[in-house]
Amino acid sequence: MKFIFYSHKDYSDIWPIMFGQAKKYLRQYDKVLFTNEGEAPEGWEVLYYEDSLPYQQRVLSCLSKLDDETVVFHHEDMFLTATPDHEALKYFSSLVEQDCVSFIKLLRGGYYDTLLKSNYSGLVVSPTDMVFTIQPTVCKKKDLETMYR
Repeated sequence: MKFIFYSHKDYSDIWPIMFGQAKKYLRQYDKVLFTNEGEAPEGWEVLYYEDSLPYQQRVLSCLSKLDDETVVFHHEDMFLTATPDHEALKYFSSLVEQDCVSFIKLLRGGYYDTLLKSNYSGLVVSPTDMVFTIQPTVCKKKDLETMYR
């Protein structure tokens, strides 16, 4: 599972916090920055998009360069403020990989009509309106590409 941080050089003022929190809480994960320009710390992969593209095409152009199947997608201002539940992330990743769900939002929000019975009370299985939102989300790269297309 790779953590993708979408950003833009105009928002690089938040990068020191984002990089610092990722270093503190996401050491064991691969991390990649999608941006139009700029650099990331050692150990990060940086994928550049063309600034003139519309947002969805920016994301798609970077996703096309990744081989990973399961990713956590979010933006630079959604950095961690506490240690994540790594067992939960592993469990969520397995649900996505086994095609039990397409997307798992890691923040509560939206409308629910079915919740998966599990120890994770906010896990969305069948949302009525919001399949995907710009929140930290575990998903298959191919499903994210389909959604952005």
